[in-house]
Amino acid sequence: MKQPKIRDLTHCALAAAILCVTAQISVPVGDAPITIQPFALALVGGVLGWKWGTLAAIVYVALGALGLPVFANFRGGAAMLIGSTGGYLWTYPLLALGAGLGKTRLARVLFSLAGLGALEIVGACQLAHYTGAPIGPYIAMFVPKDMIVVLLAILPAEKMRRMLKWAKC
Repeated sequence: MKQPKIRDLTHCALAAAILCVTAQISVPVGDAPITIQPFALALVGGVLGWKWGTLAAIVYVALGALGLPVFANFRGGAAMLIGSTGGYLWTYPLLALGAGLGKTRLARVLFSLAGLGALEIVGACQLAHYTGAPIGPYIAMFVPKDMIVVLLAILPAEKMRRMLKWAKC
């Protein structure tokens, strides 16, 4: 097995920190806050690639599960993962994975949207289960904004990835 480079581990840790910070940019609406996490996850996955981007998202979720207040509105703990918004949190790594896959821009967009689709469906199902409400309103509330921000993350992610490789940092 190939040893990870210090540079890759550092990028992964910084990306997890970025996810912690961007979770706090939220608008509390209804049962689940509206955040820019989909943008940050797509950016992290797009910049670091599928392996390190997914690992950064897993580290973020693990930090929150261990009790650090890194989830939206400075919440944390394992109960968050089985609570009403846990479905979104569990599937964050899938969005980062999707954003890091693919050789072309179109492939990255399609994989990102597939990861976002999984995130939205699982998240809305768990949220609807806990609230007793239908899934439709949750999909309608999050999907349009999240599709736009994920698409907006793809272009800068490509440029940032090339810059990191060029600068070897």
